[in-house]
Amino acid sequence: MLVDAKKCPECGQVRQMYMFIMRGIKSGECIEECLDCRYDSRKKGRRPKTTKDEQVVFIDGEAYKKCYLCFEYKHTSDYVKEKTRVLGVENRCKVCKRKNHYCREKNVAYYRANKERLDEASRKWKAGNRERYLDTISAKESRRRANANKSVSTLSPDSHFLIRRNFNDVCPLTGSASTHIDHFIPVSWGLGGSDNTNLIPLDRRLNALKGNKNPFIWAEAMLAEGEFEKDAWEALVSRLAKMNDLTLEDYRDFVFMCEPT
Repeated sequence: MLVDAKKCPECGQVRQMYMFIMRGIKSGECIEECLDCRYDSRKKGRRPKTTKDEQVVFIDGEAYKKCYLCFEYKHTSDYVKEKTRVLGVENRCKVCKRKNHYCREKNVAYYRANKERLDEASRKWKAGNRERYLDTISAKESRRRANANKSVSTLSPDSHFLIRRNFNDVCPLTGSASTHIDHFIPVSWGLGGSDNTNLIPLDRRLNALKGNKNPFIWAEAMLAEGEFEKDAWEALVSRLAKMNDLTLEDYRDFVFMCEPT
């Protein structure tokens, strides 16, 4: 059962709440557009990437490189040397580097001047928001694992918290409140990834038993041992198939296609 949902004003679809970035968990406020629309709008507004051919121009036999921050072509003498980069210099010019360095120094100086107060505020927040803090750390680890396996990673820091909330903070198979966020299609396969449509809260014991096995083959063994009910399994798979805009049969075929041979 869905806890709550919201209609995205951009695409017009009613999406589950984990598809929206929350401004504050306690207040329940969230951004207007869903994650998919937000990603598309950012992608459209992003400046096109500079190819290696566009990075360098030659004027009167002198090489000029395009700074990736100010987007101006500057002589190689206006860059710090870096032999691993194009033309043997960094991708940002000295002026932009100094600006970044100043901002970084300013932030470090502020932290050092207010270290005790900021650390105490951080400790209080972590103590008062333990569950959300641990889910934030877990989401970061999921993104790291997905990136390491070169698969999809679209999680926000609040994604794990919201995924648990949309499953009523219990495992959809056993009803247990002691759960881990599990990749239905194992992240080690390199195709499922750390995406909202591939993550579920799963009982800690079942999660350990599942590992990186094919979820359908694993479920057959668990059903034979009476670990959970067949109706609960079918409801979960149907929900995941719907989230991925696939029929039940197509989703099963997709999972088997993702499995490495």
